[in-house]
Amino acid sequence: MHEKHPFTEEGYPTYLFGTSSFTGYDTAFRAELSLDYWVPYKYQNNIFTNEIYDGYVDTNHSMWWAVMAWHNKLYRAGKENGSYDMELLTQSRAQYDEKCIRGQYLGLQSVNNALYNNRVKEDPDTLIGYNAVITPATNYYTNVYQLLGNGPGYMWFISANTPHVKEALSLFNCMADPNVVRETLYGRQGVTWDWDADGVPYMTEYGQEQRSAYIAGSTDPDNYFVYWGTIRTNFPLLRDNTTHPDGYPVGFATVSRDYSIATMSKNISKDICAHYGVELPTDAFYLVGGLDFRNDCGEAIASCMSDLNKEQLRIISESEAILDSVWAELIMAETDGERNAIRDDAVRRIIELGEPEVFEAYRQQ
Repeated sequence: MHEKHPFTEEGYPTYLFGTSSFTGYDTAFRAELSLDYWVPYKYQNNIFTNEIYDGYVDTNHSMWWAVMAWHNKLYRAGKENGSYDMELLTQSRAQYDEKCIRGQYLGLQSVNNALYNNRVKEDPDTLIGYNAVITPATNYYTNVYQLLGNGPGYMWFISANTPHVKEALSLFNCMADPNVVRETLYGRQGVTWDWDADGVPYMTEYGQEQRSAYIAGSTDPDNYFVYWGTIRTNFPLLRDNTTHPDGYPVGFATVSRDYSIATMSKNISKDICAHYGVELPTDAFYLVGGLDFRNDCGEAIASCMSDLNKEQLRIISESEAILDSVWAELIMAETDGERNAIRDDAVRRIIELGEPEVFEAYRQQ
C-alpha cells in the first residue's frame, strides 16, 4: 500500500503505522493476547480466562513486549523506504494528531476520527477516514459491562485531616445515586426527560430535539446539552447500562440497539453495513467470527486491587526504568537476534531486582 501511496494528495509522506504511545494499547486487543489494558503496573489479565500475567518478564503474555516486537518489525520493513515514521519516538501528541488529520498514517493503533471529521466538512459523502478492520484477529472493545463508571478511574481521596468527612462521603453517595447519574446524562427530569403514566422513562420532545442537535455537533451555547457540559461522562460512579430502580437502564435513551442504528451518521459505518448486509458495524465483526470484551470485569477488578508496599513499589519503579532505558534500542534493533539479546538482558536485570516476587505477592491478592 505504501508503494502505491508514498505521499498524500497534499504531498505529505505516508507511513505504515502511527501510534500516540508505546504502552501496548495497539497490541492488547489482539485475539492472541486478549489482555486487559486498564490494569495497574504491567500485571495484565486475559479478559476471557482472567489469568494474570507478569508483563515485565513474561514476554509472551505482555502487551508492552508485543508492541516492541511489532514496532521493530515495522522499523526494519520501513527504514530503507521511509515508511516507518522515526518521529514517533520523539514527536508530541499534537504533531501526531496533525499527521492523522492529514492522513499520513496508513494504519493506527486505534480509530482516530480527525481525518474523517475534517474531510466530511468538505465532502458530505466522503469515505476517507480510519476504521477498525473487520477481522477475528482483533477483539472489539464493545459490549463491556463495566461495574463502575469513569469516576473510579480517577483518584478520589478524602484527606485524613479534613473536618468534613461526612460531607465528602455525601459527594460520593451523590455520584453513585442512579437518579443523579441519569440527570447528568439527560438533564432535568420534567424538562428533557420524564416518566410516562406506566413509569417508563422517555425523552421529552424538547429533550430529544436538543440532544439530536448536540449529537449532530451543535456548539450553540443555548443548546441544553452544550450548556450541560462534559461532566456527564467523567462524574458518575455508575455506568449508563446500570439498572435504575425503575427497572430500566440509567441511560435508557442511548443504551439500545435501536438508538445506535437511528443515530449512526458516519459514512464509513454505513458503508461497512451496506457491504456486509448488516445493521451495525459490530454485526459485521461478529459475522466474521470476532469476539468482544463483554465478559471483561478487569477494570473493576483492577480498581479493587490492594496497594503494594513501598519496597515493592520501588522494585516496580526500577523495573519500569529498565524498560524505559531500552525501548528505543528494541525498536531499532537490526535483527531478531539483536532485539532478543536486548530483551533477555532487560528481563535478567528485572528478575535480579526481585520483581517476580512482587508479582507473586500481587497475584495472590
